[in-house]
Amino acid sequence: MASSVPPVVTRWTRFRRNARVYFSKKLFSGRYDYREVWLRLSRTLAGRADDASLPDRTVRALGAIIGSPRGELWLTSGGQPAVYEGRGAWGMQRPEEVFTAEHPLISFLEKSHWVLDTNEYASDPRRYAFAFDGGDPIEPSIVVPLVHEDGLIGVVRLDRPDGLGDLSFEDHDLLKTAGQQAAIFLVHEMSQEQLAHTRQFEAFSKLTAFLMHDLKNMIAQQDLVVNNAKRFKHRPEFVDDAIRTMEASVQRMKRVLERLQEDTGAERSTLIDVPGLLGDICLTCSDRRPQPRMSRIDSEVWVEMDRDRLAMAITHAIRNAQDATPADGEIRVTLEAESGFALIGISDTGKGMEPAFVRERLFKPFDSTKGARGMGIGAYQIRETLRMAHGDIKVRSQPDRGTILQMKIPLATAKKV
Repeated sequence: MASSVPPVVTRWTRFRRNARVYFSKKLFSGRYDYREVWLRLSRTLAGRADDASLPDRTVRALGAIIGSPRGELWLTSGGQPAVYEGRGAWGMQRPEEVFTAEHPLISFLEKSHWVLDTNEYASDPRRYAFAFDGGDPIEPSIVVPLVHEDGLIGVVRLDRPDGLGDLSFEDHDLLKTAGQQAAIFLVHEMSQEQLAHTRQFEAFSKLTAFLMHDLKNMIAQQDLVVNNAKRFKHRPEFVDDAIRTMEASVQRMKRVLERLQEDTGAERSTLIDVPGLLGDICLTCSDRRPQPRMSRIDSEVWVEMDRDRLAMAITHAIRNAQDATPADGEIRVTLEAESGFALIGISDTGKGMEPAFVRERLFKPFDSTKGARGMGIGAYQIRETLRMAHGDIKVRSQPDRGTILQMKIPLATAKKV
């Protein structure tokens, strides 16, 4: 604001003011019931039965200390450069004015952490580094900094109530400390909001990665059909296989679109005939060598979970085994019912993995040994699918000797009639 020439403040005036504060602290008892003030502040900030936002409650809580009927609050989101936006108010509209870190008021509060009284400012602007210079004259106010870990996260401006005299050292100390307490509440709420946003982005990223992984597999199947069409398109059996592959891809894409339109976190549990499912998957995966062979398959094994997710997990496991095994190698698929669990085994005679890799990296998302060809989420997705059904996965592997993977899924409590 435009400033007038301030009155001369002598050294004797400053000495008397400082002496008055010193002896007041030493000789006079406080005028606040700090227990009552702090309980009221905590109740208002907690706001368990209050629909007002925390920034609004902060203005009300600080205003109640000095009897201010209204005020407003600015907060920074923590970006660089810092910008302080109107986020709360009590008894008035939220402010539209925006402050930057270079504003004289913000700069002064950031350095001093003082409670600012416009009455004191009027008598000695130099004491407050001309914090209101450059703006319009303001109405009588008390300005409270919101400080957290020595940084200014916000500012509260309170209307100066009628009848309030000069602020004492006690008023300054109490408002400053209350502002610090309010800052803790505000920082906690902002952290919770940031955490919620981060989790939403993580869920979206995970869904996107899983969809890309499925699309990559479907494209690989269709690419294989296209590449072999030039050589085998005149063979009826190739045409039949190509149609089955394209039909399976179309059905999978339809299911992906259905999931995107529904709640992506929802599970559609059904009763699954595991031997029948394994037979269908092995037939689908027989388009590549080595072809998976079923052996030691127990009959009448049922589990209850999302069928598409289980089929996808098993398919991923078999495809990974085919990628790691030469065309003249072997891939075996087994199924046993034991101790209340369905045990699905997939073994190969491929290149295998080091035990340290299995222990430390195999189930780490986005960590792939396939370079740009791999997403690094196949094993992670298999494990997460099984764990969502209260199952799990175990992997044993040795370099140049192959890998044995065992999926463990609880048996269904009731079989299909």
